[in-house]
Amino acid sequence: MANLRSLILSFNLCNNTPMKNILSLLYTVIAGSALIISPAISSIESALASKVIYDSKCHVAKPSAEDSNEEPFFKANFESNGQKYLLVGLRYQDGSGLLCVSPSDIYHLQLVSAQDIQNSFIDKVTKKTKNSFLVTIYGGNGSNVPIYDFRVTFDHPYHPTIKLIRKYK
Repeated sequence: MANLRSLILSFNLCNNTPMKNILSLLYTVIAGSALIISPAISSIESALASKVIYDSKCHVAKPSAEDSNEEPFFKANFESNGQKYLLVGLRYQDGSGLLCVSPSDIYHLQLVSAQDIQNSFIDKVTKKTKNSFLVTIYGGNGSNVPIYDFRVTFDHPYHPTIKLIRKYK
């Protein structure tokens, strides 16, 4: 890039205006491409390097072959008492999961106090109202197990109200 710029500067000393214009245009295109491509490559590299994994208490953890870390399978915003929160569903490799809440982002999650749901086989989470969700849980890991639908209402974000809506096979 610096060599191209010196070449353009040397042409400024001569009177070859068309050549100066072509080289200036070429320099602008190359320099502009570098400015566009460089941040894109950096953001792709950082996205790959920053895959967020969590431990069993919803804290950010370093990936480890020995540990059974969790990855998000669900994220949704909700509002409680006039404040916005983020609900994140995490799933272990064996299929069991956790629900975590944060008032800010995915890096500051806290475990939700929900004994009926935590560490269960959470199939899906569906937002129903501004602060309630339908959580479908399998009663085990396998076939022919009962399925439960719970309504989880976040009037108190870290201590939600949980109500069994339906049980079926």
